[in-house]
Amino acid sequence: MSHRGRFYPDVFEGVTWRILLNAAEEVLAPDFGALARQRLAGARAALVFEGGDVEDGRYQLVTARKGMARYHIKVEGRGAHAGAYHKKGANAIVQLADVIRRVADFTDHDRDLTFNVGTVMGGTVMNRVAHQAAASVEMRAYDQGVFEEGVAEMLALNDFCSVRSLDDGYPCRVEVDLEGRWAPWPPNPATMSLFDVWVAAADELGLSGVAPQQRGGLSDGNWLWDTLPTIDGLGPEGKNAHSSERSADGSKDQEYALASSFVPKAVLNIAAIVRLAGEA
Repeated sequence: MSHRGRFYPDVFEGVTWRILLNAAEEVLAPDFGALARQRLAGARAALVFEGGDVEDGRYQLVTARKGMARYHIKVEGRGAHAGAYHKKGANAIVQLADVIRRVADFTDHDRDLTFNVGTVMGGTVMNRVAHQAAASVEMRAYDQGVFEEGVAEMLALNDFCSVRSLDDGYPCRVEVDLEGRWAPWPPNPATMSLFDVWVAAADELGLSGVAPQQRGGLSDGNWLWDTLPTIDGLGPEGKNAHSSERSADGSKDQEYALASSFVPKAVLNIAAIVRLAGEA
């Protein structure tokens, strides 16, 4: 940033720069969101430098992101010897399987609402009717109303029962715990006003252009968009996010950033920031 200050010293010196680095971004630590909202109060804009895609020669700038909710599903059944007293048992794994099928059916791609069952565990040994089982679920949606509907659907599974002991009707019990929620960052006028600045900067530089992108993953922008104008995807181009391995058979490919994308993206960002500073 000091290097560009030699080219635009008045702009550089005339702006108060607040740079926030989040070491816990991938675990969605909520304290950073509260800190950022406090420290950036009254700022002109929040610029988020997550990696940015390039499609058909156009820079993809993130203008919306899905929100996310995480759930833990616990099922309590009744154990019994699988040979001698099978009818007495209430199999928690069988109950969980039914719940998982119902959760999967909540997914509605037409509304960009998705549920993913990420982990499943249960039982102890094969000769015992399973008395307990559990699963973890992640839900995502762009629209706040759809998001809330998804939360309500999941929580309505509390106390659901479709599996009982054939001996005396003892019921399995389902418990759904909402472990955390992160609100969507929907399309909004404030973000699009920033996007227009980057469009003008790209035109000025003679670039192929920029395009808005809605992204399914979260970023620190989810904490900020409703507090001040926020735009994302300002970082370099790359692929295979969250992938740490490469395999010879091609089933795994490592995350990378294209070195050739750093300078062009930096030039675009500088041109846009100069324009933004001139509007303040």
